[in-house]
Amino acid sequence: MPKGQEKMGSGKTNFKEHMERWIIGRHKVQSKLTFQHYAGRIELRSRIMLQSQTVKLMSKKQLQVHEQRTIGINLQLFKE
Repeated sequence: MPKGQEKMGSGKTNFKEHMERWIIGRHKVQSKLTFQHYAGRIELRSRIMLQSQTVKLMSKKQLQVHEQRTIGINLQLFKE
C-alpha cells in the first residue's frame, strides 16, 4: 500500500487519526497565540472593572470629565 493512501483511505480510523494529528499540530501553533489573546482580554477586563469601581466613588462632575476622557482615548485608539 503506497504511503499517500493510508492517510486518506476508506477506513474511518485512518481519517480519525489524520484529524487528530492535524488538530494537535494546529493546537501547538495556536496555544501560544490563544494564551496571549486571553491574557490581553483578562487584562482589559480587569482594567474595566477597576474603572467601574473608581467611577462609583466619583461625583457627577468628575464622572462627566471621566467619560469625556475615556471616549477621547477610545477614539484615539480607533484612529491609530
